[in-house]
Amino acid sequence: MNRVGASRFESFEDYVGKYGVNDITEIAVLFDGIGVLLEQNLIDIKMVNQLFGATIYLLWNKMEPVTQAMRKGLNEPSFLRKSENPLSNPITC
Repeated sequence: MNRVGASRFESFEDYVGKYGVNDITEIAVLFDGIGVLLEQNLIDIKMVNQLFGATIYLLWNKMEPVTQAMRKGLNEPSFLRKSENPLSNPITC
């Protein structure tokens, strides 16, 4: 998570050239799983907040343009779509 959070890039191509997609894909798959758990009401957003706090928002800000480009490149608009679910629920404690 630290490598993604500390990444600096101008475009999808720049990101992939510098870092590849393994780290960001692993985090997105984790977030996708959290999104499924939230959607199925197996966990609530307060638990996500206790586990990740603001980290989930900070990482998504870095990941979003790369994830969007991956969706476009794969021609798969729903690729890792549930990874956005934690962000669609405001975190309040």
